[in-house]
Amino acid sequence: MAKLRQGLSIALMGAIVLFGAGCSKAEVPPQTPPVVENDHMTPPDQMQGDEMMHDDDGDMNDMGMNASGTMPMGDATGTKMGMKQSPPPEMTTDQEAELKAGEAEHKPGELTFHIKGGSFFYVPNQIKVKKGDKVKIVFENVGGMHNINIDEYNVKSDTVQTDGETTVEFTADKAGSFEYYCAVGQHRAMGQKGMLVVE
Repeated sequence: MAKLRQGLSIALMGAIVLFGAGCSKAEVPPQTPPVVENDHMTPPDQMQGDEMMHDDDGDMNDMGMNASGTMPMGDATGTKMGMKQSPPPEMTTDQEAELKAGEAEHKPGELTFHIKGGSFFYVPNQIKVKKGDKVKIVFENVGGMHNINIDEYNVKSDTVQTDGETTVEFTADKAGSFEYYCAVGQHRAMGQKGMLVVE
C-alpha cells in the first residue's frame, strides 16, 4: 500500500509539473504603436524614408521610439509625435478683400469670410468685424481632418476631411477678441487657431 501511495504521489507531482509548465506565459514580442502622420495613422511596418522619425540629437530609432522603447511625448510643434506642420497657402485676393470689408467702417451687415485650414493653421488667422455683423465663415480643409469652433458664439462646425468644406453662421453680438480653433485631437495646442476681433 505504501508503494502504491508513493507511486501515486510521484505521478501526481509529475502531472502538476507538466500542467504547470503549460500554463507559463508565452513570450509576446512588444508591438510598436503606429505613428500619426498628417492626421493619418501609418503602421510602423509600412513607414518608409522620411516617414521614419528621428529627433535632432539622433537618439530615436527609425520607429520614433527612444532608447527605453517608449514613444516620447509630443512638443508644441507636434514633430515628436510624427505630425508634420504643413506650410499654409498664400492668402487669395478674394480673402484679402473680405478682410478689408470687415475692417472698414460700416454699419452692421452681412460679411462672408473664406478660411482655409490644414495642419496646423488657418488662413487668414485673424478676421475683424463690427458688433452686430452677421458673419458667415466658409471653412475649406486643405489637408487632414479639421473643423472650426468659436466657443463664445457657440460655433461648432462639422469636421471635414481634405478638400471638404463646411459653413458656420452667427451674429457678432459681443465685442472683444475670440479665438477660433480646431477641436480635433491636439490641433489647437499645436497652433491651429486664429482670432475673431469684434469692434
